[in-house]
Amino acid sequence: MIGNLGDSISIILRKNNFIVRLNHEHKVSNEKEALLAKGAVILDRGKIERIDGKLALSRSFGDFEFKNIINCEPELI
Repeated sequence: MIGNLGDSISIILRKNNFIVRLNHEHKVSNEKEALLAKGAVILDRGKIERIDGKLALSRSFGDFEFKNIINCEPELI
C-alpha cells in the first residue's frame, strides 16, 4: 500500500526503463469539482490554478488557512 498526500509522485521503474506511475498529483485542477463544492475560490495564475490565488494543492498537511476546503487525508493505493 502506498499513501500519497500533496505534490509527491510515486513511481516504479521497471528493468526495461518503463516507468509506471502509481498515483496522481493532488493539484487543484485534478480535484476542481470537489473543491468548488466545498466553497473554494479557484483562480488561474498562469498555468497553475490556485485556491484563493495561493495554494496549488488539493490535499495537504499544515495549511490551516484552508482547513475547511482542502483534504488532509492521504490517498491510499
